[in-house]
Amino acid sequence: MFHKTLTLLTFIAALACSGAAFAQTAPAKPGSENISTPVTDLTFFDTGINGVTDAGSILGASAFGDMTKGEHSTWIRMPARFNGAVHTHTYDFWVAVVSGVAVNTGVGGEDVTLPAGSFWFQPGGKPHYTNCISTVECVYFVSQNGTFDYNVVDTKK
Repeated sequence: MFHKTLTLLTFIAALACSGAAFAQTAPAKPGSENISTPVTDLTFFDTGINGVTDAGSILGASAFGDMTKGEHSTWIRMPARFNGAVHTHTYDFWVAVVSGVAVNTGVGGEDVTLPAGSFWFQPGGKPHYTNCISTVECVYFVSQNGTFDYNVVDTKK
C-alpha cells in the first residue's frame, strides 16, 4: 500500500512540475486525443553527459517535446553513484525524483538528500552539481521551457 501511495504521489509531483511546459507547448485543440505512454514504450537514448567518476552516462527518454530542440518533459536515468561536474543550464527546469536518492546543490550550498517523491527547481545560469547518491540508478522526470544543455563550469579559476 505504501509503495502504491508513493508512486501516486510521485506521479502527481511530476504532473505538477510539468504542467507549465504542457500548458505552454501543447494547447488543447478541438478533436485532439489524450497521450498515454506505457513505460514499456519509452525509448532511452544516451545524452552524452558523463559524471566526474566512471559511473556511466545519463540516459533520457522523451515524454513530451524534444530536449534537444526546445520545451520538453523528459525521463532521465542517472547511474547509481553518479557524481556530476559543476555545471549550468541556460533555462530553468523542474525535477521530480521518481526513484533513487539524489542531491542537487548550488556551489557553496549544503547537500540536501532528495529521495523518491522529492522535487527541486534549478534556475538557469546557476552553477550546481547533481549526484545520484544511491546504490541503484536514479530516475527523474524533468520539465523545461527551453532546450536542455549542460555547460561545465571551470572551478579551477
